[in-house]
Amino acid sequence: MHRKIGPDLPAKISPATLAGHHLFATNIPSDEDDRFVGGDGYAQAKATFQALVRNVEAAGGTAADVAQVTIYIIDKGDLPGMNKAWDEVFTKAPWPTRATVVVADLVGPPGIRIETTASAVIG
Repeated sequence: MHRKIGPDLPAKISPATLAGHHLFATNIPSDEDDRFVGGDGYAQAKATFQALVRNVEAAGGTAADVAQVTIYIIDKGDLPGMNKAWDEVFTKAPWPTRATVVVADLVGPPGIRIETTASAVIG
């Protein structure tokens, strides 16, 4: 499974790759039509987590199959909104492990505030 999300990504980058039963995903805030979602930290976090779940579902899994997520944000002040979005998207155990890293900048569309890398086990 390889899908290119967004017009600004190079052609040789996939936001999700299924290798056997393991899904590896990198997501930015995007909607169902793969368009960048701007806004505050909460809006971008929710769109990013939903994009991750869409990739997992496209591979035949559910949000419960997400095993690990690393979150990169540019503003520590976005943590409350990011945590709220997390709780709204990941509503059932087992919960993924998670690390959150505050970075100086992210490469992506202008205004991007969050990016994730994640792994899931499907099936």
